[in-house]
Amino acid sequence: MQGNLQVRLSDIPQEGIKINDTIPLETLNARMNEGPGNDVTFLAPPSVSLTISPQKGSAELTGTITTTYRQSCPRCLEMIEHSISQEVNILLKAKESHPGRDRKLSAEEWDDDIGIIYFDGEHIDLEDILQETLILAIDPLGAPHDGCATMEWKDDADDEKNTLGKLFQKVGLN
Repeated sequence: MQGNLQVRLSDIPQEGIKINDTIPLETLNARMNEGPGNDVTFLAPPSVSLTISPQKGSAELTGTITTTYRQSCPRCLEMIEHSISQEVNILLKAKESHPGRDRKLSAEEWDDDIGIIYFDGEHIDLEDILQETLILAIDPLGAPHDGCATMEWKDDADDEKNTLGKLFQKVGLN
């Protein structure tokens, strides 16, 4: 059931709402490919299990995003499949005015904005927020895996010196 990720916060009942949906795989991978040198490819549409609870002047978004992705190992460069389940805990607040554009920012507004998403209008599209949360949870350098052929560095002057050619041979690039 896709397409349930746009929410009108004034319609949220006091007991909150639950959302179980997926994020389209094509748009997520397109967003990943906007960055230069990207080696991450999502393999399955991320499933989201969320709760939106009304708060005074805002709403709290909690839950998890779960999917699988492929990324190269930073040690051996083999493409490895990983699973990820990322917790979400975000406060959603409507903008009453545009700080920095309509008025000067106060010192307090520069602090404590981690975990707060400001939005315009009555509706908020959660897809971009969830994509960003998932993307930022992935280590851009990748993670080593079980059975990875680690590189051994020799620091002793009496030992054979490492050369670029020998390092390529160690990782299987000839």
